Amino acid sequence: MYKKILTGFILILIIGISLTGFLSMEVAKNTYVGYMEKTLRKDCYLVKEYAFDQDIDLKNINVKKILPIIKMTNNRITIIDIDGKVIYDSHEKIKNMDNHKHRSEVQEALHQKESSVVRYSKTLKKDMMYYAIPLKDKDRVLGVLRISIPLDEANFINKNMFISLVVSSLIGIIIASIIAYRYLYYTTKPIKELTAAVKDIAGGNFSRRITILPKDEFGELGISFNEMAKQLQLSMETLKIQNIKLETILNSMPEGIIAVDTQKNIMLINPSAREIFHIKEKEQIIGKNILENIRNHQFYKVMNDILINQEREPIEIKIDASETKILRISSAPIRYISKYERIRGIILIIEDITQLRKLENVRRDFIANVSHELKTPITSIRGFVETLRSGEVQDENMQKRFLEIIDLESERLIRLVEDILTLSDLENNLELIQMEKIDVKETLNEIIAIMRQLASKKEITIRSNIEENMNLLYFTKDKFKQMMINLIDNAIKYTPKGGKVEVNAYQNKNQLQIEIKDTGIGIPKEDIPRLFERFYRVDKARSRSAGGTGLGLAIVKHILQLMNGKIKVESELGKGTSFILFIPITTN
Repeated sequence: MYKKILTGFILILIIGISLTGFLSMEVAKNTYVGYMEKTLRKDCYLVKEYAFDQDIDLKNINVKKILPIIKMTNNRITIIDIDGKVIYDSHEKIKNMDNHKHRSEVQEALHQKESSVVRYSKTLKKDMMYYAIPLKDKDRVLGVLRISIPLDEANFINKNMFISLVVSSLIGIIIASIIAYRYLYYTTKPIKELTAAVKDIAGGNFSRRITILPKDEFGELGISFNEMAKQLQLSMETLKIQNIKLETILNSMPEGIIAVDTQKNIMLINPSAREIFHIKEKEQIIGKNILENIRNHQFYKVMNDILINQEREPIEIKIDASETKILRISSAPIRYISKYERIRGIILIIEDITQLRKLENVRRDFIANVSHELKTPITSIRGFVETLRSGEVQDENMQKRFLEIIDLESERLIRLVEDILTLSDLENNLELIQMEKIDVKETLNEIIAIMRQLASKKEITIRSNIEENMNLLYFTKDKFKQMMINLIDNAIKYTPKGGKVEVNAYQNKNQLQIEIKDTGIGIPKEDIPRLFERFYRVDKARSRSAGGTGLGLAIVKHILQLMNGKIKVESELGKGTSFILFIPITTN
């Protein structure tokens, strides 16, 4: 802009000076010509007065009288008759001269008019100024008196004026350009700073301000710009904070959020949605069609229905990718904030309810299993009670047998209820209120002593190999005992008469390993993954006859989870089973 203004200023200056100079030259030339016309007119009448006496006679010209005038003025005097023939010329021989009848100034004079003209003289080969007057006798024109003067002096003056004009113009242009340069530099400095500030703000530097504030319109513009930049900075900071809040909320939401436009192009997606559909974090999908990244026909159909029908009721779908997932999809339209409220797209809220549905299935199965497990002993007790009440059984031994069965079923029912309550407490972490120091060797020896009495009834030998000086374990002692009793009890139940059960324990760095190994019937490999499910039994008939509730291993799993431990099962049919516990040992 600065260069354009300076260039335009110089061009205007050159044009103005040139026009002024040429106009001045023309005015000077015209003034000079006008002056020469007046001078030549006076000379014409002076020559007429001296060349002729009272009457004009072209044949009798008094040359001697006009010679002093010629010498004094150096003018060329020519006398022409009415036929255009030159009768006298002060500077040229008459015989060498052409007929002058058709010269413009001669024609005017022959018509009784005075005339002047500037013309190139072929005789003298230079520019001449001619002035002609008619020579009249009363009203009759007898001839023409013409005086001419060379314009050498006028041309010299014009040449000098031109040179002076060019020199003075160049000097003036240089001086004016320097002054204009400095003036424009200081005048446009606020504009330059404003331009730089606008570029900085466009580049994201919203703290930029105008420092040059002259007391004119530029200053007012700078003040307005600074105020605008301040408001823009505040707005951008507010928007940035809101975006950070929104991004934080979206990133923290467990639900997947996807926003798509009416062309089904992705406008926004949060990390939870990427995780649900296995889309990598680095993968750039904003602006791409959702079908390119989520290749699931059922999901695409649901989304299409929502876009077309504006469906807002939550919809559940099942997708099969690397694993089967159940998704609940809710939606809301994205509208333009205008009086027309045009729909720009939709927001999809996607919940992964796979685990919820699994828990609901587990709950239903648990209720069904509990109902079945409770119903079996209650039905048995009720049947024997009704039989005894009817008086049909008179045999005293038979009555005792029935009462023993009722007692056994009652105990089984009590164990079942106790196990259910224990499992419920463990799931709600209600038993970890008080932590205790547990001497693992001492506690295991106590448990083995108790379980040997049960094992001796089946002639089962319990052996132990427990490492000395192991670190203390911090946990609820009763629950640790319950876990170990459940495992050893299982080993005894499913080991045939005369079998063996081994309890091994040792410390491996900061980890306690306990192994309960038996020589029992073993577990099929396909059943091992489900061993720790509630009420799951490999051999249901044998389990019930052994007095199990089906919750022992589930209780073991939950106690071990509270200890941040793990369990491993190794088994071979007909040879036995090993349960290996890995429990981290903490310092407190």
